[in-house]
Amino acid sequence: MSFTVLEKQVMEDGINYLSSLDKNLSKFLKQFDVPVLPIEKDYFWSLTRSVIYQQISGKAAKKISDRYLKLFNKGPKMSPIDVIKIDIEKIQNVGISRQKASYIKNIAHAFNTKIIDEKNISKLDDQEIISQLTTIKGVGKWTAEMFLIFTLRRPD
Repeated sequence: MSFTVLEKQVMEDGINYLSSLDKNLSKFLKQFDVPVLPIEKDYFWSLTRSVIYQQISGKAAKKISDRYLKLFNKGPKMSPIDVIKIDIEKIQNVGISRQKASYIKNIAHAFNTKIIDEKNISKLDDQEIISQLTTIKGVGKWTAEMFLIFTLRRPD
């Protein structure tokens, strides 16, 4: 996996900042090669995955997520319209609760109708993104903040 210079610099800046706050943490961080995680480009899938993973173990969530992806020929590259078209019962049959399935449909609707503008959301400031994402029923402040941190790689 290759990373851009910017992605590496962002990670290095974060490590340097944390190291400046705590010398014990600095010693710890120097013992390891800290992986650089790629910036997620598929915001629709990222939010959908967040809902699937909420409040269940990572191992169970991974299995459910894999079964969910098999519903679509495109895997994680499914489009919002693909999700809108699929019966909610099919989503439930892979182990996703009816409530979460409806949240996933809400996310698909928000992306399909451009309530969430996937091309421009990363240009917004953190608070604007949180405000936009939390208009989707099923996406709360915590999920929006996790989207900022883990998808857009914004600092916490």
